[in-house]
Amino acid sequence: MRLSGERRSVTSRISLSEPRPIRRPETERWLWIFDFDGTLSPIVPDRHSAMMDRSCRRLLMDLMQAGQQVAILSSRRLDDLYPRIDLPGVYAGGGMGLEWILPSGERRSYAEAFEEDVIHRRTAMSGQLDYIEHVLDADVEDKFWTVSVHVRHLEQDRKEEVKRELDAAARLYGLKIRNAPEAFEVLFSPSLDKSFGVSVLCRIAKWEASRGRLVYAGDDENDSVAMELVAHLGGVTISVARFPTVRESIVVRDPPHLAAVCRSIAGL
Repeated sequence: MRLSGERRSVTSRISLSEPRPIRRPETERWLWIFDFDGTLSPIVPDRHSAMMDRSCRRLLMDLMQAGQQVAILSSRRLDDLYPRIDLPGVYAGGGMGLEWILPSGERRSYAEAFEEDVIHRRTAMSGQLDYIEHVLDADVEDKFWTVSVHVRHLEQDRKEEVKRELDAAARLYGLKIRNAPEAFEVLFSPSLDKSFGVSVLCRIAKWEASRGRLVYAGDDENDSVAMELVAHLGGVTISVARFPTVRESIVVRDPPHLAAVCRSIAGL
């Protein structure tokens, strides 16, 4: 690996950040990478009820039918993510790319290198997380490798207090805090983020820049580091947000709009 008629109507409704619409040459096999929550699935009040948008599911099926490589990369644990996909043929990455299920059904794990460091930092921060959950009343989602602190139901002053506590813990224990829609993501290991997941995926999918481009779609700060890597490698980035998550990113408003834009790019 070297890291270095109908279609016209869809394109006319799409505002792209680049001077001309991006189109995949018919002969190229691209690697399409999607975040799950907020990207393929709309953000929902109850994270346990998150489901893939129908138009996105059809998009992934049609991409694979067209010979494209498709991956879903999430901070959710793999055993939580995979049943929500229920789509044979995709690369499914949980824990930001520490654990994978390949299109063949093979499972791969890269967790051993991070486990000791993560356990140490989790233990050190346990008191702060208990305070944030039980005193500040935030909803703490423990994904082992990361923790999502959901604050949708809190008043603004309480949200700010949660953020101050997280920032203090980050300085004390060397953590990273990423902003997400109505949530904060706590990264226990500084070198474990979604750019790591993209790098792992490129290796296991045997992606090479000379054969096709990368596409990455995400919705929050946790995705931005992966998008920056993809952009550096000459790929396409798509932000499911009001503003570009990274510079030059294509902005879409929701999962159905994402599906329409990807269809235009892929020539489906």
